[in-house]
This record gives sequence, structure tokens and C-alpha cells, in this order.
Amino acid sequence: MKRKKFLIISAVAVAAISVPVAIKFSHRRKVRDKPLEQPRILGNFCNEKDIRDIGLAYRKDNPNESQKQQLVDLLLQNDGGKKIDSSDRSELSDWLDEMTSQEFKRDKTIVVAGWVISVTEARQCALYSLS
Repeated sequence: MKRKKFLIISAVAVAAISVPVAIKFSHRRKVRDKPLEQPRILGNFCNEKDIRDIGLAYRKDNPNESQKQQLVDLLLQNDGGKKIDSSDRSELSDWLDEMTSQEFKRDKTIVVAGWVISVTEARQCALYSLS
């Protein structure tokens, strides 16, 4: 193998490994400005219009969860009634990510506007659609 070809293949291999790892770690540390309204995982796949459309569809299907304060209250507590303080954005962001992860593990998902998402993500989108 020629040296030039070897160097090119090596550079591509290093990039192929390091870029996904760097992206994963950068998303973990990212604190959203409005964690209640910005679903992190879904935000990696959807643009703002999609998130708003999902939120509108969820509110249409769940009219009892269409008020802003009601959605905030639901997002700030888990199924057991445990509540979290919403003043620490980093803690709130981690809380919502954990709730989303737990809902996927327990198959607590729904289909909204063609997307399979957790109930927490659906509520975040609904809240976003109200802003």
C-alpha cells in the first residue's frame, strides 16, 4: 500500500470514529434554553416546524392537556407524583431526558403525527406549540 493511500484511509477511519463520539458527548453536556419546550432527543430529528406540528396534533388528540400550566405541571412530575424544581435548567433537562428514557423502556410511547415518541416528548411539543 502506498503511503499516501495509507494516510488517507487512516484519516478517514479516525474521523469516522471520533465525530460520532464527539457529537454524543456534546449533546450530553448541552443545556437547553427552555428544556420544558425543547425535547432533546426528538430535536435531533425534527426541526421547529415538525415539533410544533407534533404539539398541535397532540393537543388536538388530548384536549384535556391543552393548557400551558397544565402541561408544565405534568412535565414537572413523574408517574409516582414526584416533582422537580424547575429553576435549575441543567437538572430539569436531565430529569426530562430520564423521564423520556424510562418511558421508552416501559413502552409508554404514542404515535403523534407519524412519530413514535414518549408521552413526555409529546407534552414538550405541545407546550412548544403554545409558545
